[in-house]
Amino acid sequence: MDLLHLKGNTYILAGPTNVGVYIEKDECWIIDTPDERRTRDLINYLESQGYEVKGVFLTHFHVDHTRGCARLQKMTGVPVYAPVGELSMVAFPVLEGYMLYGAYPLKDLRKGFFEAKPCSPQPLYSAPEIFQVIKLPGHTLDHTGYKTPDGVFFGGDTYFGSSILEKYRYPYLTDFSRSLESLDRLKKTEAEIFVPSHGEPTDNPERDINSQKKAMEMAVDNVLAVIDEPKSLEEILANLDYVDPSSGIGMWFLARSFVAAVLSFLSDRNEISPVIRDGKILWSKS
Repeated sequence: MDLLHLKGNTYILAGPTNVGVYIEKDECWIIDTPDERRTRDLINYLESQGYEVKGVFLTHFHVDHTRGCARLQKMTGVPVYAPVGELSMVAFPVLEGYMLYGAYPLKDLRKGFFEAKPCSPQPLYSAPEIFQVIKLPGHTLDHTGYKTPDGVFFGGDTYFGSSILEKYRYPYLTDFSRSLESLDRLKKTEAEIFVPSHGEPTDNPERDINSQKKAMEMAVDNVLAVIDEPKSLEEILANLDYVDPSSGIGMWFLARSFVAAVLSFLSDRNEISPVIRDGKILWSKS
């Protein structure tokens, strides 16, 4: 088990989702969790080194951040702390499928990337004051970042590393306005090292933050360009390069959710408006 030392008592388990580890004397705390196997290996490694795991802090509810929570609680019995707005989704992971589908979800939304095993989270306000807590909503309702006493800031999915943005078609989020506000807040956050959940740690995240903003602006422009005549959400999505036949049904629903966030943003700015026509909601420029 190779932990990457960042500064002082702060480490990360690097991977598809970077996991924070803060060690103080013989105790340690974890920020987000890897998959079940790596969670087991991480706990076994920490305990073999004489460290007692005291708890987990979650940035948000998405499966790639919570997949190991149930295994960790089973192995250690320690608390998993989650922001209040994320608690229900962590305790009842099937709710993500409900959110994306609007009803009891299709089986494609009840497995793998969309549904972790449930655990029993506790509200973040009941957690010990180990980290500085910074609210960064937008990616999800109550998305939250943590700064360790060493000045290492774990920003979750507030922004994605530039290499990640180049690989994927869009930066997933659910609230466009709050995401932009969180990016501005992140720019003003003082820290020695910034760690995105997906990307490389850096002492200057401005390039990555600006890349995120540019990708968001491009998404807005793309959606507006598609609405040359009234179209439904699904018709708008079909005209964008966000999904293809190999994407799978689950990925289609994620892309649909993102486009819906863009539509809400544009509607709040009175640039577009919805109308019901022929049994469909169509979006047109105002």
